[in-house]
Amino acid sequence: DQQYIPTDYVTRAANGELYAIGGENYAGLDIGREHDLTALVVVNWDGAIARVVAIRTAKRTDHDALLALAGHAVGNYRVRRLCVDQTGIGAFPVEEMQRAWGRQRVEGVTFGLGSKEEMATTLHGAFAGEWLRIPREDSELVDVDEGNARGLINDVCSLRRIVTSAGNIRYDAARGADGHADRAWALALALHAITNKPATRNVRFGGSERDVEPWQT
Repeated sequence: DQQYIPTDYVTRAANGELYAIGGENYAGLDIGREHDLTALVVVNWDGAIARVVAIRTAKRTDHDALLALAGHAVGNYRVRRLCVDQTGIGAFPVEEMQRAWGRQRVEGVTFGLGSKEEMATTLHGAFAGEWLRIPREDSELVDVDEGNARGLINDVCSLRRIVTSAGNIRYDAARGADGHADRAWALALALHAITNKPATRNVRFGGSERDVEPWQT
Protein backbone atom coordinates (compact mmCIF):
# COMPACT_ATOMS: atom_id res chain seq x y z
CA ASP A 1 0.00 0.00 0.00
CA GLN A 2 2.91 2.33 0.67
CA GLN A 3 4.66 1.71 -2.68
CA TYR A 4 5.32 5.20 -4.01
CA ILE A 5 5.90 4.68 -7.73
CA PRO A 6 3.43 2.17 -9.23
CA THR A 7 4.92 -0.88 -10.90
CA ASP A 8 2.97 -0.04 -14.07
CA TYR A 9 4.81 3.28 -14.33
CA VAL A 10 8.16 1.54 -13.98
CA THR A 11 7.28 -1.14 -16.54
CA ARG A 12 6.21 1.54 -19.00
CA ALA A 13 9.54 3.37 -18.61
CA ALA A 14 11.51 0.15 -19.18
CA ASN A 15 10.55 0.00 -22.83
CA GLY A 16 13.94 -0.39 -24.49
CA GLU A 17 14.01 3.14 -25.94
CA LEU A 18 17.46 4.02 -24.67
CA TYR A 19 19.19 5.10 -27.86
CA ALA A 20 20.02 8.80 -27.70
CA ILE A 21 21.34 11.23 -30.30
CA GLY A 22 22.83 14.42 -28.94
CA GLY A 23 21.73 15.94 -25.67
CA GLU A 24 23.82 16.31 -22.52
CA ASN A 25 24.74 13.93 -19.75
CA TYR A 26 23.95 14.31 -16.05
CA ALA A 27 24.70 11.97 -13.16
CA GLY A 28 23.80 11.13 -9.59
CA LEU A 29 26.07 9.44 -7.05
CA ASP A 30 24.54 7.95 -3.91
CA ILE A 31 27.16 7.13 -1.28
CA GLY A 32 26.57 3.91 0.62
CA ARG A 33 26.89 3.55 4.37
CA GLU A 34 27.87 0.35 6.12
CA HIS A 35 26.25 -2.41 4.06
CA ASP A 36 24.53 -0.19 1.45
CA LEU A 37 25.65 0.16 -2.14
CA THR A 38 27.38 3.18 -3.56
CA ALA A 39 25.60 3.78 -6.85
CA LEU A 40 26.33 5.95 -9.89
CA VAL A 41 23.61 6.53 -12.49
CA VAL A 42 24.29 8.55 -15.66
CA VAL A 43 21.41 9.83 -17.77
CA ASN A 44 21.31 11.53 -21.16
CA TRP A 45 18.89 14.45 -21.44
CA ASP A 46 17.87 15.72 -24.88
CA GLY A 47 15.49 18.38 -23.61
CA ALA A 48 12.48 16.08 -23.60
CA ILE A 49 13.50 12.57 -22.55
CA ALA A 50 15.97 11.39 -19.90
CA ARG A 51 17.57 8.04 -20.74
CA VAL A 52 19.71 5.98 -18.37
CA VAL A 53 23.02 5.26 -20.11
CA ALA A 54 25.15 3.84 -17.27
CA ILE A 55 24.73 2.19 -13.87
CA ARG A 56 27.79 1.44 -11.77
CA THR A 57 27.82 0.19 -8.17
CA ALA A 58 30.31 -0.77 -5.49
CA LYS A 59 30.04 -2.38 -2.07
CA ARG A 60 31.66 -0.72 0.96
CA THR A 61 33.20 1.91 -1.28
CA ASP A 62 36.59 3.12 -0.17
CA HIS A 63 37.89 6.65 -0.76
CA ASP A 64 39.73 5.94 -4.01
CA ALA A 65 36.89 3.89 -5.51
CA LEU A 66 34.41 6.66 -4.71
CA LEU A 67 36.49 9.29 -6.49
CA ALA A 68 36.97 6.85 -9.37
CA LEU A 69 33.19 6.58 -9.85
CA ALA A 70 32.88 10.36 -9.93
CA GLY A 71 35.83 10.56 -12.33
CA HIS A 72 34.16 7.99 -14.56
CA ALA A 73 31.09 10.22 -14.87
CA VAL A 74 33.11 13.38 -15.51
CA GLY A 75 35.80 11.87 -17.73
CA ASN A 76 33.84 9.32 -19.76
CA TYR A 77 30.53 11.13 -20.06
CA ARG A 78 31.52 14.79 -19.73
CA VAL A 79 28.55 15.29 -17.43
CA ARG A 80 27.28 18.81 -17.20
CA ARG A 81 26.34 18.28 -13.56
CA LEU A 82 27.02 15.54 -11.05
CA CYS A 83 24.85 15.59 -7.92
CA VAL A 84 26.39 13.70 -5.01
CA ASP A 85 24.92 12.59 -1.69
CA GLN A 86 26.91 14.59 0.84
CA THR A 87 25.05 13.36 3.93
CA GLY A 88 27.37 12.27 6.72
CA ILE A 89 30.44 10.56 5.27
CA GLY A 90 29.84 12.14 1.86
CA ALA A 91 30.77 15.68 2.92
CA PHE A 92 34.54 15.37 2.55
CA PRO A 93 34.51 13.42 -0.76
CA VAL A 94 32.20 16.07 -2.23
CA GLU A 95 34.68 18.78 -1.28
CA GLU A 96 37.45 16.84 -3.01
CA MET A 97 35.33 16.38 -6.13
CA GLN A 98 34.51 20.08 -6.22
CA ARG A 99 38.20 20.96 -5.97
CA ALA A 100 38.96 18.55 -8.81
CA TRP A 101 36.11 19.41 -11.20
CA GLY A 102 34.54 22.63 -9.93
CA ARG A 103 31.56 23.58 -7.80
CA GLN A 104 29.40 24.28 -10.85
CA ARG A 105 29.87 20.74 -12.11
CA VAL A 106 29.72 18.89 -8.79
CA GLU A 107 26.85 19.68 -6.41
CA GLY A 108 26.54 18.19 -2.94
CA VAL A 109 23.01 17.30 -1.82
CA THR A 110 22.21 16.68 1.84
CA PHE A 111 19.47 14.11 2.33
CA GLY A 112 16.78 15.47 4.65
CA LEU A 113 12.99 15.41 4.74
CA GLY A 114 12.71 18.36 2.35
CA SER A 115 15.36 17.33 -0.16
CA LYS A 116 14.25 13.68 -0.24
CA GLU A 117 10.65 14.76 -0.81
CA GLU A 118 11.72 17.04 -3.68
CA MET A 119 13.80 14.31 -5.33
CA ALA A 120 11.19 11.61 -4.79
CA THR A 121 8.50 13.86 -6.25
CA THR A 122 10.64 14.59 -9.32
CA LEU A 123 11.35 10.87 -9.74
CA HIS A 124 7.64 10.07 -9.51
CA GLY A 125 6.85 12.83 -11.99
CA ALA A 126 9.41 11.50 -14.46
CA PHE A 127 7.77 8.07 -14.43
CA ALA A 128 4.20 9.41 -14.40
CA GLY A 129 4.93 11.96 -17.13
CA GLU A 130 6.72 9.34 -19.25
CA TRP A 131 9.85 11.44 -19.80
CA LEU A 132 12.20 8.82 -18.32
CA ARG A 133 13.57 5.64 -19.94
CA ILE A 134 15.32 2.92 -17.94
CA PRO A 135 16.81 -0.44 -19.00
CA ARG A 136 14.93 -3.72 -18.62
CA GLU A 137 18.05 -5.87 -18.79
CA ASP A 138 21.80 -5.33 -18.48
CA SER A 139 22.23 -6.16 -22.17
CA GLU A 140 20.51 -2.89 -23.12
CA LEU A 141 23.40 -0.85 -21.71
CA VAL A 142 27.04 -0.76 -22.70
CA ASP A 143 28.16 0.52 -19.29
CA VAL A 144 26.53 -1.45 -16.48
CA ASP A 145 27.65 -3.67 -13.61
CA GLU A 146 26.01 -7.09 -13.61
CA GLY A 147 22.48 -7.16 -12.23
CA ASN A 148 22.04 -3.41 -12.03
CA ALA A 149 19.30 -3.01 -14.64
CA ARG A 150 16.99 -5.30 -12.70
CA GLY A 151 18.40 -3.86 -9.47
CA LEU A 152 17.36 -0.34 -10.49
CA ILE A 153 13.82 -1.52 -11.23
CA ASN A 154 13.61 -3.28 -7.88
CA ASP A 155 15.00 -0.24 -6.07
CA VAL A 156 12.46 2.12 -7.63
CA CYS A 157 9.60 -0.25 -6.78
CA SER A 158 10.87 -0.53 -3.19
CA LEU A 159 10.49 3.18 -2.46
CA ARG A 160 7.79 3.89 0.10
CA ARG A 161 5.86 7.04 1.01
CA ILE A 162 5.34 6.79 4.74
CA VAL A 163 3.21 9.05 6.93
CA THR A 164 4.59 9.08 10.46
CA SER A 165 2.54 9.24 13.66
CA ALA A 166 3.44 12.93 13.87
CA GLY A 167 1.94 13.53 10.44
CA ASN A 168 5.26 13.96 8.66
CA ILE A 169 5.92 12.36 5.30
CA ARG A 170 9.12 10.51 4.64
CA TYR A 171 10.41 8.51 1.70
CA ASP A 172 12.33 5.37 2.45
CA ALA A 173 12.88 1.72 1.56
CA ALA A 174 13.61 -1.45 3.48
CA ARG A 175 17.30 -2.16 3.88
CA GLY A 176 18.30 -5.55 2.51
CA ALA A 177 21.26 -7.50 1.21
CA ASP A 178 21.07 -5.54 -2.06
CA GLY A 179 21.20 -2.13 -0.45
CA HIS A 180 18.71 0.55 0.53
CA ALA A 181 17.16 1.66 -2.78
CA ASP A 182 20.57 3.18 -3.54
CA ARG A 183 20.26 2.97 -7.33
CA ALA A 184 16.85 4.66 -7.16
CA TRP A 185 18.31 7.54 -5.13
CA ALA A 186 21.24 7.82 -7.55
CA LEU A 187 18.71 8.11 -10.38
CA ALA A 188 16.78 10.71 -8.39
CA LEU A 189 20.02 12.68 -7.90
CA ALA A 190 20.68 12.54 -11.66
CA LEU A 191 17.20 13.92 -12.38
CA HIS A 192 17.81 16.57 -9.72
CA ALA A 193 20.91 17.56 -11.69
CA ILE A 194 18.69 18.14 -14.73
CA THR A 195 15.72 19.88 -13.14
CA ASN A 196 17.20 21.90 -10.29
CA LYS A 197 19.72 24.06 -12.13
CA PRO A 198 21.45 26.88 -10.24
CA ALA A 199 19.89 30.30 -10.69
CA THR A 200 21.29 32.56 -13.36
CA ARG A 201 23.28 35.60 -12.35
CA ASN A 202 24.49 38.74 -14.05
CA VAL A 203 28.02 38.62 -15.44
CA ARG A 204 29.80 41.47 -17.21
CA PHE A 205 31.36 40.79 -20.61
CA GLY A 206 33.36 43.60 -22.18
CA GLY A 207 31.27 46.37 -20.65
CA SER A 208 27.86 44.74 -21.15
CA GLU A 209 25.80 42.58 -18.82
CA ARG A 210 23.71 39.51 -19.54
CA ASP A 211 22.29 36.60 -17.58
CA VAL A 212 24.26 33.40 -17.85
CA GLU A 213 24.16 30.02 -16.20
CA PRO A 214 26.91 29.70 -13.56
CA TRP A 215 28.62 26.89 -15.47
CA GLN A 216 29.13 29.23 -18.43
CA THR A 217 31.53 31.42 -16.44
